[in-house]
Amino acid sequence: MVRWKLVLVQLAGVWAFGSVLTGMLVMAFVMALFGAPLVGLAVAVLGVAGLVFAGTVTADASPLTRARGTRVLWAVLVFAGGAAGLGSGAYANSALKLPFGENELVVAVLGGLPFALAAALLAVWWTAVPTLLAVVAVVGGAVTVIDDRKDTTAYAGHLERLGVPRELLFTTRVTGYRPESVSVITAPRLTLRSVTAGAPAPAYYGADHITVRVERGTFPAAGCRARLVTDRGEAERPSCAEERPGLWRRTGTMVEKPEWGCPCGLREYVLRRGPLLVRASATDGVAAALVRDAALNARPATETEVRAALDAMYGPPGR
Repeated sequence: MVRWKLVLVQLAGVWAFGSVLTGMLVMAFVMALFGAPLVGLAVAVLGVAGLVFAGTVTADASPLTRARGTRVLWAVLVFAGGAAGLGSGAYANSALKLPFGENELVVAVLGGLPFALAAALLAVWWTAVPTLLAVVAVVGGAVTVIDDRKDTTAYAGHLERLGVPRELLFTTRVTGYRPESVSVITAPRLTLRSVTAGAPAPAYYGADHITVRVERGTFPAAGCRARLVTDRGEAERPSCAEERPGLWRRTGTMVEKPEWGCPCGLREYVLRRGPLLVRASATDGVAAALVRDAALNARPATETEVRAALDAMYGPPGR
C-alpha cells in the first residue's frame, strides 16, 4: 500500500476508535464524580491498548509506530492529546453555547476528531504542519471569542447594576466643557463643567455646570408648562418656546432662593430624538447657546465609551 494511503488509514482508524472512546471517557468522568476514579484508569489503559493495536496495523504511517519500542509512546501521546482536545472542545462548546452536545451521534463522531488530530501531528510532515496551524488558529480563535463572551456577560451585569437601559446612554460635547465625574455617559445624567482656561471663578455654585439627561417620552404642550426641575433648583411656572420643530427652550426663576448666591434663573433645552427626549439644563449663569449645544450635540454613546464608563464605575471585568 502506498504510504500516503496508509497514513490516511491510520488517521481514519484512530478517528473511529476515538469516537468509541468518547462515550467511554464521558462515562468514566461521570463515574469519577461519584467516587469511582479507577474506572477512568481502566478506560485509559483500554484506550492506549487499542491505539497500540491501531499503530501496529499501520506501523509505516508514522515514525513512532515503526518500532515496537516507541509504539506505546505513540499510543500514550495520541490518547493524551485526544483526551485533552475532547475536554477543551467540551468546555468551548459549553462556554460558547454551541449545539454540538445535544446529539449523541454528533458527539461520538466529533469526539474522535481530537484523537485523529493528535495522530496527524505524529505522522508525517505534510499532515503535521497543516494540523498544527489549524489547531493553533482554532484554539486562538476560540480563546478570543470566549474572552469576548465573558466580557460581554460582565458588561451586561454592569449595565444591570447601573439600572439604565442601553438606549438611554448618551454623551455630548460642548466647547470649553468636559464631564465632571468618572462617567462620560448619561447614567442617568451627565454633568459637564467649564474648563475654559483663564475664566474667572463662578460667582455662585453651579454657574459653570450643564446637566444632560435622556428619557423616553414625548413633549406635548402640557410638558412645556410643567414645573422646571434641574439639579440646581426648581421653577414653578417656566416660560416655554419652541425654537424650531422638536427643540424647546424653558426658563424660570427658582422657587427657593439658594444660600449659595444668585442670580437664580434656570434654563433648559429639550430636544426630541424619535421616542427619546434629551434635556440639557443649567442656571442662567451659563450662556443659553452652550446649554443648547449640549442638547443638540447629544448622541448615543458608542460601545467603547460605554465600556470605558462602566470600567471607571465598577472596574474592568475580572477584577
